[in-house]
Amino acid sequence: MKSLIKKLAAGAVACLCMVSAMTGCYSEDKAWSAKRGDDTAPIGVYIYYLSSAYSEALGKVEDASKSVFDQEIDGKDGTQWVKDRAKESIQLMYYVDQQFEEMGLTLDAEDESQIASLTSSAWSYSSSTFDQYGISQASLEKAYSQFLVKYQKIFEATYGKGGEKEVSDDEMRSFYEDKYTDFEYFTCSYTKTGEDGSSEAMSDEEKAEAKKQFEEYVSKIQNHDLTMSTAAEEYQKSIESESDLLQHQTLDLETEAYYFPDEVVEKLKSMKEGDVASVDLPDSNRFYVLQKNFISEKCDEVLEDEEQRLNVLATMKSDEFSDAMEAEAVKLDDITFNDSAINSYNPNMFFSEEDLVSSSASSESSSSEDSSSESSSEE
Repeated sequence: MKSLIKKLAAGAVACLCMVSAMTGCYSEDKAWSAKRGDDTAPIGVYIYYLSSAYSEALGKVEDASKSVFDQEIDGKDGTQWVKDRAKESIQLMYYVDQQFEEMGLTLDAEDESQIASLTSSAWSYSSSTFDQYGISQASLEKAYSQFLVKYQKIFEATYGKGGEKEVSDDEMRSFYEDKYTDFEYFTCSYTKTGEDGSSEAMSDEEKAEAKKQFEEYVSKIQNHDLTMSTAAEEYQKSIESESDLLQHQTLDLETEAYYFPDEVVEKLKSMKEGDVASVDLPDSNRFYVLQKNFISEKCDEVLEDEEQRLNVLATMKSDEFSDAMEAEAVKLDDITFNDSAINSYNPNMFFSEEDLVSSSASSESSSSEDSSSESSSEE
């Protein structure tokens, strides 16, 4: 799946998994939600966007322990914000159609296949929920799959080669090399296998002996007696593991390395490209062997690969693009909304007690973040 589509689709279907029961009866007068020119959007399109707006609202409220509908969002009553957001999504859908046509873009066989695949995947994932809420497969395709593919193609035509706002290789290289860190690592463990086959921590004496072995790997790699790969293989054999231990990552250390210990992230930041280093965490029974690679070499690979290039382009420009598209979409004044149908759907129907985060959990999270910030400041 292409990069921007993947970014936009994340969570777009899952948001409907939180809902409970639908109210309202079918009526021909309520079968459509909006019209523009010769196009009519089924009511299912609005319902889909209403659910998406509710999901978005959950992430915008100040107090996650209270219902969206008991709070204000951007100065609006929560219910009104969700309803307005759903209508804005319909405006954006129509603006995407307009831009797609004005730019002379078309859907080829690959695009049609992707639309069908996105629809099929989403439908198989939660068809019962879609049915429950009156969202047909055709509505899902129009509001979700077709929209995403067209949106992606407009983005590529805007920022890709020959586009009005084409991003040059030099701009992309500057962005990529400044943002990302390329590195390899493998983890040695201060554990051993007990007589019953279970894993248990080494004694302090055993840890001290193991540490010498681990540090030898670092020295040998630094002296070019071993590579990261051969060192990882040597350690793998020593512990009789069948798994490949060497890992390769290219990450934004500020936002994407959250699953690494802070000590590892800080070490990587301090290392020069080409350096080999270690991070010893005996209390956690781990010893990291790290090598920081030359980011320019990784960037060469990215620029030569269309899919990877688009991934970086999406990271660079998707927010700018989204803001510009939404700003233009709200200016459309030739859309007829079926208010009688739209107003018969209360976004409260999507509410579930499971959406609420307990006050104690929120407090603990805040306290943890404050403590972490204080700790970082002290360091």
